[in-house]
Amino acid sequence: AIMRRVCAQVRWLGSIGKRVPRYPCIHARDLTSTSYFSTDSTPSMGLSMLNQTTCKDLIDPGSFIHTVELSDPLYDVALMLVNHEISSVFVEKNSKWIGVIRERDLTNACVVRGMDPEMGTVEDAFLPKDSAICVDVSTTLSEALLILSERGTPELVVVKDGEPAGLISAIDIANALASSINVE
Repeated sequence: AIMRRVCAQVRWLGSIGKRVPRYPCIHARDLTSTSYFSTDSTPSMGLSMLNQTTCKDLIDPGSFIHTVELSDPLYDVALMLVNHEISSVFVEKNSKWIGVIRERDLTNACVVRGMDPEMGTVEDAFLPKDSAICVDVSTTLSEALLILSERGTPELVVVKDGEPAGLISAIDIANALASSINVE
């Protein structure tokens, strides 16, 4: 019922982003070109790409995710996620990164704990940055996949010098791998 309401609201609200997004993020839909990687018809080329390509290579500086403040209602965050077809946003306090709020955090707060999405705030549901699973921009994609698998998380926060550089998921890596293999 909540998501039906969110979808209906999105149709007339349009973009809800209140701040200028500052952190780049690659989404699966952004990996439609093969310009990131050379193509070769052999699968071994794609597999070696996992060991040679770093998380930094997947972060597209032209793509951005949104940020929210601790006091923002969960309902607004849900609208933002649906409207922009993203799965998480960075949480800021006084323009400093303090965590992430993901779809799973919203589901846990609103469905499992029964919080009203219009009354609950980001502060009630976000994942603090010291609990988020972070990797450096120099981490290879094979290392990132191993971390995703071992930790059972849908995405990783990619950091550079302690500040977020973006987010990557297993889907992003799979799409990068698929685009590096020229399947005919």
